[in-house]
Amino acid sequence: MYIQIYFDTTANFSKAQIGVLLSIPCICAIVSPPVWGAIADGIHNQKLAHTVCLVSAAFLFFSIQYVTSFPLMCAMVFIANFQTQPSFSLLDHAAMAWLERVGGDYGKQRLYGAAGYGAGGYFASVVASVSLFLLLTYVPNIQHEAEHHQKGELLKSMKAILHQHDVLVLFVITISELPFFFHANKIIERFGTPKCVFVSLIAYGIRMITYMFVQHPWLVLPVEVLHGLTYGLLLAAFTNYIYEAAPKGTEGTMIGVLFAVQRGIGGGLSTLVGGWIYGALGGRMMWGIAGFIVFPLSLVFTAGFACLARSYAAQSPTASKEDSGSITSDESSLLATSADYGTTDVSAQC
Repeated sequence: MYIQIYFDTTANFSKAQIGVLLSIPCICAIVSPPVWGAIADGIHNQKLAHTVCLVSAAFLFFSIQYVTSFPLMCAMVFIANFQTQPSFSLLDHAAMAWLERVGGDYGKQRLYGAAGYGAGGYFASVVASVSLFLLLTYVPNIQHEAEHHQKGELLKSMKAILHQHDVLVLFVITISELPFFFHANKIIERFGTPKCVFVSLIAYGIRMITYMFVQHPWLVLPVEVLHGLTYGLLLAAFTNYIYEAAPKGTEGTMIGVLFAVQRGIGGGLSTLVGGWIYGALGGRMMWGIAGFIVFPLSLVFTAGFACLARSYAAQSPTASKEDSGSITSDESSLLATSADYGTTDVSAQC
């Protein structure tokens, strides 16, 4: 979240170099999730693959601070993000596999990620700042004075947050995700995936058109409530649909492909094209093109997806995953872990 600030103020890279560095994660998001998803499916141990990704990514990101040259930084950022990007899809795969065995809704589990993202985005930096402050100024005879000063500064910072539009937007965005994640499964079961995608895109269109005409920053806050539809409901619908449609044993690969298309190809192209339009024609024109050209095209593609999904369900019904007798070693470990919560026969629920 803050690495671009590090590139600018600490590593002292140029704006063009920072642009290159920030485009590397999009490339990794295309390649890495399907690769690691296939590895997890191939070795039948999603937990091991996820652990390797997280541990190696933490080490690689920690090592970035010792890199000074731009070419080496590009290589380090690529390798670090290659290990980081699969975490989202691997975690979703683990959650879906667990819920398939013990029962529950994906959205209700995913809402904790939204809450953690919203709180962690600010409080992680606060905790790091306080910890660094105490580390650098730990002198016994002035410790109490330092703590009092730090508390006063923290209160001033908290008050200042209430007057920052961007921070308030972040809070509104995060809170709006929670109810849609919580009720995602009920909404999807009631209306179906195509209709949920259609409604999410309508919300996207409203947001983009509003951004084009808005004149005052405060007017952004009401429309940001739609983020729950555009992200929370859309992510839950896609993840549930892909997991249910994937053949047995390929769920990790397919969720990885979903994230590669969504975060990699979609995110990368929109960043590059949107950035070029913003620089050449301005922000209002960029949002106008998105709202009046890209948005209608997305509705056309959604209609095509709805027709394909309907014909697929009618002509090629797939066997339920619960009917399959094969259980991977990773799913077996999930079943074994459930024993810590009681003596319920989890397999009988599936």
